[in-house]
Amino acid sequence: MKPDDSLFELIKSMTKSEKRYFQLSSALQSGTKNYMKLYLELESMSVRKEEYDEKRIKEKFKNEKFIRQLTFTKNYLTESLLKSLLNYKAESTVDSRISLLISQAQICYEKALYPVFFRLTARAAEQCKTYERYTLYLRVLELEKVIIIKKYPNAEDEHKLFEEERRTLDVLQNLAGYDSAVSELTTLYRERGRARDDSAFAVIRKIESLEIMQSEESALCCIAKERYYFILQLIADLKGDLEKMYTLALKRLDIMKNSPEPFEDRLFNHIHDAIMYILLLAPRLGKTINTEMYTDLLKEHAGNSDSDRINLFLIMSTLKLIYLDVNRSEKVAVNEINAITEGLNKHKGKIDSNFEILIYNLLAKICISRGDYESANKFLNILLNHPEINIRKDIETYAKILNLLVHYELGNLDLLEHLIKSTYRYLIRRKGLHRFENIVLKFLRKLSSVNDSAQLKEQLELLNQEIIELKKDPYEMNALLYFDLPKWIEQKLDQL
Repeated sequence: MKPDDSLFELIKSMTKSEKRYFQLSSALQSGTKNYMKLYLELESMSVRKEEYDEKRIKEKFKNEKFIRQLTFTKNYLTESLLKSLLNYKAESTVDSRISLLISQAQICYEKALYPVFFRLTARAAEQCKTYERYTLYLRVLELEKVIIIKKYPNAEDEHKLFEEERRTLDVLQNLAGYDSAVSELTTLYRERGRARDDSAFAVIRKIESLEIMQSEESALCCIAKERYYFILQLIADLKGDLEKMYTLALKRLDIMKNSPEPFEDRLFNHIHDAIMYILLLAPRLGKTINTEMYTDLLKEHAGNSDSDRINLFLIMSTLKLIYLDVNRSEKVAVNEINAITEGLNKHKGKIDSNFEILIYNLLAKICISRGDYESANKFLNILLNHPEINIRKDIETYAKILNLLVHYELGNLDLLEHLIKSTYRYLIRRKGLHRFENIVLKFLRKLSSVNDSAQLKEQLELLNQEIIELKKDPYEMNALLYFDLPKWIEQKLDQL
């Protein structure tokens, strides 16, 4: 999304009822409303599914006063739309309902309506604790502390109130500790992938030694408890322990099903995340699960916003790609891939880059496993040229290796020699030239001197033996979780 069309995209994203609410609210205002001329034009363009064209707008309204202050008008319209949406959704989420109670309590305090004030703060406090909105709870406690200072007769005991504030701050500090650990582990994973050396394991050991990670009892609320198990799941992922990851994802889901309120209306959908891992890992581990039940659960816990719908599309697309090679015909596979790529193009600019990179990586790997190297090359080019590829350096590293295999399969041997050199330089610069990478690059370099199928078979068998030895190395076996190189070798040998 370009900065100059963000207003247009905002209008496009609004539902009919949201637009109607905005227009009715604007109609109640007095005075000149030139910004509505701009709104109606942009709304009409969105209905006609046209692209944003500021030059055309300036030409059409060249005689209007507001067009000479178009930037100001656009900013004012944007603020008006956001205010309208905020009012429209005032009671639709947990946070907005609690915030409304707090605002109402403040009004009652200003008007010296203290009995009503206490009823409102009591309701707000109850909801804060039920839904674990502890930052909002601090705002409620702050309001009540003001009343204590005034020594109002029915005010809460001040010692009890201050103790409640200390406990709330302890919970927030506890949550911050878990969030910090999650951030450190996800950063490690995205920069370097699964643990391949002592330095990565040193980070894991540091997290494992934290006081908050010694037992589930260290977690002071449900959200913290779920984060505790999520951290253990991330550690299992870094270690390549898929079985443990699966068990921990199930544990996380149980916590959220037993206490759903704290996870309601969160920007990060914790329930979706846990279900996704269960569905992703089950086929890899050969586990039979009720896929339909979990898929229905995903849909049940999806919201109605554009962000929710796009997120559900990304999760479902990822799952389809994982299941694609199981009991699927070639025709179905092509249809699925086309549908997913169309969806990615449709939501361009609104997609979580992490998911987008993951999906293009999966698309490339599936095409390689099916022998469709032209499509694999197309998806790898999109992936390696993605503007945010740096947030998944782990995927970038293995995508460069896959890129070499694809160009070998396409017969681009002259280009391959150049790509091998640039990949070597990239890996050395990133300190990512481990045994796996060395073995694959050495194999590909030798292929330039292979003249017949007998020599190719010999090189493939040697590579296979090296991979078998690699599996015995705890630091190297994780590399094979990114791409099933033994399967590729087997396919090549079967073709000879």
